[in-house]
Amino acid sequence: MQSKTVLFIILAAVAALFLALFQYYYKRKIKGKTTIVLSFLRFISIFAILLLLINPKFVKNNYEIIKTNLILLVDNSSSIKKNEILVKNLIEKLTKNKGLKDKFTIHKYAFGNDLRPLDSLSFLEKNTNISKALLTTEDIYARTNSAVVLLTDGNQTIGQDYEHLKFKKDITIFPICIGDTTKYNDIRIEQINSNPYSFLNNKFPVEVIVNYDGISKVNKNVTIAVDGKKEYQEKVSFSKNNTSKTIAANLKALSVGVKSIEVSVETLDKEKNVVNNRKITFIEVIDETTKIGIISSMLHPDIGTLKKAIETNKQREVFILKPTATLEELEKIDLFLLYQPNPGFLNIYNFIKKKQANTFTITGIKTNWRFLNSIQKSIKDTHLNFL
Repeated sequence: MQSKTVLFIILAAVAALFLALFQYYYKRKIKGKTTIVLSFLRFISIFAILLLLINPKFVKNNYEIIKTNLILLVDNSSSIKKNEILVKNLIEKLTKNKGLKDKFTIHKYAFGNDLRPLDSLSFLEKNTNISKALLTTEDIYARTNSAVVLLTDGNQTIGQDYEHLKFKKDITIFPICIGDTTKYNDIRIEQINSNPYSFLNNKFPVEVIVNYDGISKVNKNVTIAVDGKKEYQEKVSFSKNNTSKTIAANLKALSVGVKSIEVSVETLDKEKNVVNNRKITFIEVIDETTKIGIISSMLHPDIGTLKKAIETNKQREVFILKPTATLEELEKIDLFLLYQPNPGFLNIYNFIKKKQANTFTITGIKTNWRFLNSIQKSIKDTHLNFL
């Protein structure tokens, strides 16, 4: 509470006491226990009203010391079984260290294919997924300060390359390398970039980033398949100094729906981690083709020119119809292009008015202006007034 508020409370108490004494003791000859009780009650009531007007606030601060989490991730794969005693001794030293226990809350996990609480170590896991263990740990302890001690040989057999992981928040990782830390050759699909949507019959770009870890020169094919059908293939070359390639392909959207795009690269000789040699993404192909109907009662070169010009945009489809077209043919039209209308267009205008469809009118020497003036009010040939 602020000192200013305390001063106001004291002044309120003094004022309440003064008013109570003034009302019950000033120029009063009758005094007794009743007067004392009433003056006290008056003091309480006036003081309470003044206290409500002051509205003091009481703030209480609670402080709590929360230790930082120390997450111990232990590789439980068979590749470090020969160092089993060393690993168990390290775990015991870390978990029983008084200095660490005073500063950290220690959590222990073992990992192979998946992450699980560490109750015992078997070193029988056939695969090592370091990236999944790190990402799962980040999700579990997302809202706390954490540090990670990673006990592993560093050889990952499945999952995303942990060297290029992007965490949502800063996580301090302390690796302890155990066993055979030999780095094996690896080629992988690092990333696929594509639009989430594409229009039917349009081409959509797909960008693929392929990375290579190794010393020797290699040439491998990268294949892009859409719904299991191979659509693109390119041979890429890598070396010790050339470890990344970006492939750009333009694929055509041939049918409507959600399409799977699978990108794969050929495996290396004796490659251990082959799961990252393929990656899948998805794209939705939608049909937003605008159907345009050119209505004409005559043959004219302009009509063919208009059709060709409009259909240069793949999202436009042109139908050439006569004014006697059936209702079924008219229903599928989104925009009506009326070429030199005449009285034969009456049914067309009635249909357009009923459907409230968009129209575009082209006039010429064959246009019946009397009919056009009578059927609509948007345009008018004022020259007829002089005839």
